[in-house]
Amino acid sequence: MFIRRLAETDGEVGSRPPVRRLGFWNVDLLILGWVALVLVTVGLAHARIDRAADILREHATYAVGYVAMVRVLARVRASEFAGAVARFGAIVVLLFVTFLKLGHVIRGLNPETRELDLLAADRWWFRADPILALEPWLHPVAVDFFEVAYFSYFVTPLVVMAVLIVRKDVATMNRLYLGVLTAIFVSYVGYILVPARSPYLAAEDPALAWAFPYAGGVRGWVIGDWIRATIESWDTVELDAFPSGHSAVAVVFLVLLWRCPGLRWFVIPSYLALIVSTVYLRYHFVVDVGAGVVLGAASAWLASRLSDASPESVPRVPQPPAPRPSPSEGMR
Repeated sequence: MFIRRLAETDGEVGSRPPVRRLGFWNVDLLILGWVALVLVTVGLAHARIDRAADILREHATYAVGYVAMVRVLARVRASEFAGAVARFGAIVVLLFVTFLKLGHVIRGLNPETRELDLLAADRWWFRADPILALEPWLHPVAVDFFEVAYFSYFVTPLVVMAVLIVRKDVATMNRLYLGVLTAIFVSYVGYILVPARSPYLAAEDPALAWAFPYAGGVRGWVIGDWIRATIESWDTVELDAFPSGHSAVAVVFLVLLWRCPGLRWFVIPSYLALIVSTVYLRYHFVVDVGAGVVLGAASAWLASRLSDASPESVPRVPQPPAPRPSPSEGMR
């Protein structure tokens, strides 16, 4: 019903918000708002943040380029589909720009880590350490399976977007942009407010080893160790445990693709296994995953209500023909 109402009201140009008439979608405002937040935060605390000048320059350059892209799309009257595809590429660039420098921001703003607090929350919740309780169930074959599931975080969105692009499903693409970016941006803020390493990394710290008395590491059979090493080489942040961004994004996809034929059955097993893998493989505390699930659900809910819709991106609901006047009425 919500999408139908949008399709009925967004068809007239005069009914669109002024920002939309300038070529900006809601996701553009979210992206530019995030970049502005980064610029203000890093600018005010530049003396405490390593490579602050690089962060400011890269995000300012991105903002200028993004606004230029949106205005060009509007000036050439690009289709909704072309705009959605262009925004997908720009979003990927932004995630790289922010994530690669996020570690510097976290360490500059809040250098005290909170692994012991998250562990205490898990123990309070379960009356025991759930990750330690899973240790007898670690098996190399299972580790391989769940490492692949965890790695699907990087692969599944690309497959989903490829399918949506082939289908030219702009409405679903736009909802995913809003939901995923909201979840990711809020999780980045969480990393700053509650900086913490993964349990397996905390266990390798001699100062914290007493709190994480694991008998051994998480070892795979064929491919698991390689996947873990690859993920570690990509992770320049480390202090990104709370909330679980993997779980948040997984829930966004699960909720927003629930009614999409075919894609639903692709993401359900992939992302449910991913959520389990975050704890089984010691990438996250359980409280991280709980917070991520709540964040993902809230982000999907907001995306479903704030996403743009237009006659081109949402099929118009057929309207019954207007009744024709009778001859007698026409003679009056």
